[in-house]
Amino acid sequence: MNITHALRQIAQAGFTLAVDGPDIIVNPPGKLSPEQKQFIRDHKREIIATLLESSQAGSDIPSSNDHQAEPFVTIEQLPGRLIDAATRLCSELYGDGPEQVQSMVEDLCWNRPEDWGALIEHFEGQLSSRSISPSVTCESCRHAVPTIHPAIVNCAAGVESGANTGGWWKYDLHLCDEREVRP
Repeated sequence: MNITHALRQIAQAGFTLAVDGPDIIVNPPGKLSPEQKQFIRDHKREIIATLLESSQAGSDIPSSNDHQAEPFVTIEQLPGRLIDAATRLCSELYGDGPEQVQSMVEDLCWNRPEDWGALIEHFEGQLSSRSISPSVTCESCRHAVPTIHPAIVNCAAGVESGANTGGWWKYDLHLCDEREVRP
């Protein structure tokens, strides 16, 4: 799922989206299809992050050059060990159902093949650190800042992940000195 592409389709349908605090303002109001409304509800954080990012760059919606337009690979091209580690992480550690697991596997297609080794190591490390409570995640910290990627957050406190993903996986289980529970 590419938020930029979806936002362009919404704009081509005659709508404008704007961010007002935690809300997305749609103009003209009340004209969205039920599918469009559901899409905006389902992807609110990513849409807000994309709109804020594009407004800082001085454009309404990022151009196609701003983000990868297509996944790097198909699910069939992903290594089995990566799919297995991601599936186990979602289902065993987070208790996710089949839809969330499938979404996680689909997200992996947006990672470059040269990053797969680091992802496998990261996922397997998360599985081996089960002593940390699953409620202690980057996503539950008040410093978590959404990115264009639905499963990655940046740290507003400046803690770098050091990973090839460019941010923290929102489900990362770790305690850092800057962690503060979101109110």
